[in-house]
Amino acid sequence: MPGERLHIVLPAMVLLGLTFGAATFQIRAMAADVAYEARLATGIDRLGQIYGLLASTCTVGAVPAVGVTLQVLDRIGFRAARGGAKPPDILMTL
Repeated sequence: MPGERLHIVLPAMVLLGLTFGAATFQIRAMAADVAYEARLATGIDRLGQIYGLLASTCTVGAVPAVGVTLQVLDRIGFRAARGGAKPPDILMTL
């Protein structure tokens, strides 16, 4: 039971939380490195353009995830009605 072993669970959750945002920060650090190398090579600072491109690709990349998820939910017959009962096979598919 996790409540009885808080001295084990708490440090593990703290360590997990520290690494949770690593992917987000890592990709931005890599973009900054690319901008620095581009500035050294061309003499033009393009950090804003590179970050803008990064933000655009992240946004465009998230759109299909939502669309695919909604299509899958529709195909398995899931209906999001407040208080509506869901058949067990649909819940198992989820």
